[in-house]
Amino acid sequence: MKNKLLSLLLTFITFCAFSQSDYQIKGKFIDTTNAPLGFASVFLLQPKDSTLVTFVRADENGLFVFKNVKKQDYLLKTTYLGLLPYQKLVKFSADKSIQDIGIVILKPIQKDLLEVVIRTAKAPIEIKGDTIEYDASKFKVPPGSSVEDLLRKLPGMQVDADGNLKAQGRKVEKVLVDGKRFFGDDPTVATRSLPAESINKVQVFDDKSDQSKLTGIEDGKKEKTVNLQLKEEFKKGGFGKGTVGTGTEERVMAKANYNKFDKKNQFSIVGFGNNINQTGLSNKDYQDFKGSQSYNWNDNADFGFGQGGGMRFFYFNGEDEQEPGMNVPQSYGQGSGLSKNFAGGMNYNYDTKKTKVSTNYFYNQTSQNLNQINQSQTFLPTTSYFQNDSSRNSNFIENHRLSFRVEEAFDSLNTVIFNINGRFSNRNRNTVSDNLFKNTNAETFRTQAIQNNFTGGSSAFSSAVVYRHKFKKRGRNFALSSTVNNNQSNQDALQKSDVRSLNVSGEQFPIANGLFNINQNALALSKDLEIKSSVLYTQPITKKLASETFFNISQKNQEVDRDVFALNDSRKRADNLSRFFNNVIDYKRLGTALRINHNSLNVGLGVAYNTIGINGKFYGDQNTALIGQIKKTYAKLLPNVSINAELPGNGYLDGGYDVSFQAPRIKDLQPFT
Repeated sequence: MKNKLLSLLLTFITFCAFSQSDYQIKGKFIDTTNAPLGFASVFLLQPKDSTLVTFVRADENGLFVFKNVKKQDYLLKTTYLGLLPYQKLVKFSADKSIQDIGIVILKPIQKDLLEVVIRTAKAPIEIKGDTIEYDASKFKVPPGSSVEDLLRKLPGMQVDADGNLKAQGRKVEKVLVDGKRFFGDDPTVATRSLPAESINKVQVFDDKSDQSKLTGIEDGKKEKTVNLQLKEEFKKGGFGKGTVGTGTEERVMAKANYNKFDKKNQFSIVGFGNNINQTGLSNKDYQDFKGSQSYNWNDNADFGFGQGGGMRFFYFNGEDEQEPGMNVPQSYGQGSGLSKNFAGGMNYNYDTKKTKVSTNYFYNQTSQNLNQINQSQTFLPTTSYFQNDSSRNSNFIENHRLSFRVEEAFDSLNTVIFNINGRFSNRNRNTVSDNLFKNTNAETFRTQAIQNNFTGGSSAFSSAVVYRHKFKKRGRNFALSSTVNNNQSNQDALQKSDVRSLNVSGEQFPIANGLFNINQNALALSKDLEIKSSVLYTQPITKKLASETFFNISQKNQEVDRDVFALNDSRKRADNLSRFFNNVIDYKRLGTALRINHNSLNVGLGVAYNTIGINGKFYGDQNTALIGQIKKTYAKLLPNVSINAELPGNGYLDGGYDVSFQAPRIKDLQPFT
């Protein structure tokens, strides 16, 4: 009976929900010759203040429909190039679930009415081909608002708490300012630094992928892009913004930015500081420390499907949250303890038709303090025991980031790109923990005191040169690239664990996996040097069919020197925990692919032959006898299928089948306890 009542209740709620939103407005637009006005832009506005509610595009027959809109009065408006705008108040009628405004005839604009139309018919949104253009003046935000606040007002745009953007349901990959990158590849710098009042228009479109731009052949992959078009008075000169705040418990924050632009130059400087757990522009400090940003470096230097497969990834020692055998607790991100954050940087861009230069520097640091108390109970088949843990953690991370990029177009057929990226990081972490184990009589039968101190640093350097040559035949291209990646990390950790058992009258439990005393110093130094090159040739076969052939080659030299010492009078080296490891990875991949492009459908079919050779040697220490060797060559035939299609109503379909493989990480090959 209870289940039946629940089902009835859910049915009623669902019915009510649909009854509140199942309301449609539809119609059709034609011109004075009875020709349908295909793809006309149609808007629903609030009657009281003309605020935009939503918009659609008519189909090729001029038919449009707004589905599941709120039941209320609307101002319906449409615009079409060369025709007078149309506006109509559509009143809600309770006895109609569908409001059909019928066939509407749009009349041509006469010359004497042209000025009046331009002044009065400016729509909040225009759809120009594949670009959706928002008139920023039509979307009101409070004075002092940022571009991020403006974007939240735009229909079809979503901005989450971290500043990540979505447009028409797809993640925004790039944010441009007047068609140029702003402060590197971080879109939040532009959206949070620029004031909303400086924006004239916001344009949203699907940009071609770097691979498609390189080859001139459509690969069906699109990058959702937002371009912020500045007002004329902001295109030359400078403007800035500053914010200061204070609150209870000595909470403070401050942030400021200054921007200077002209037709060729762009200079920006940003900075902030706070103790309210807002990392601001750099909300991925942990990932940056581990080198995640290096994954985005020089993607266009690895040619072929899959962007070069596994060859372009490189790792720092200790990729996971815990270093192998280090047992150093780590805790990152907003919401963990209390943090103080400082960051600042500057960016300069020079942009002409032939020469493009971009360089920036960014620094950030985060200091965290976290105190925790945990109480737990472990249940055994016939009894249980309790554990009370208290810990005090302090953590400091700082990062320096540098980038420099030059693109020189010697002529319409030859282009060279050179870029350098660098990152330097330091980290200190201290953890003190006291653990008490109690039996069911509340007697403490075991204690454990833990103290871990960790100091580490890492650096990453990446440089790439790409040469592109376009032949006179459209779609025929040649490209050659060379890349050097160099990464180093070092760590110095002190680990202490003092376990003591106490005599009690009640039970004393063994702990799973055992607890033991630790008093050691672990040192580790890792180095990665990778040199790689890629060649690409594309050839059009027909207007809708093209081929691409590529070859990737790389060699990576890895080295890890790990020394663990017992912290006693002799400071003896623990040979079973220490290793010196040297590894060389040779990578080769030869492949070809056919790409079919027909209307809004793009299909790619490819295959590559891939070999990876591993030659690793490990020793007890440098200059000692060889303990073991890992030598193996792997060869695979790798298929690749991709399907990309644009669907009506801003829909899209991405699908594919891809096989790739890569060498194991060096941390997975190091043999020690």
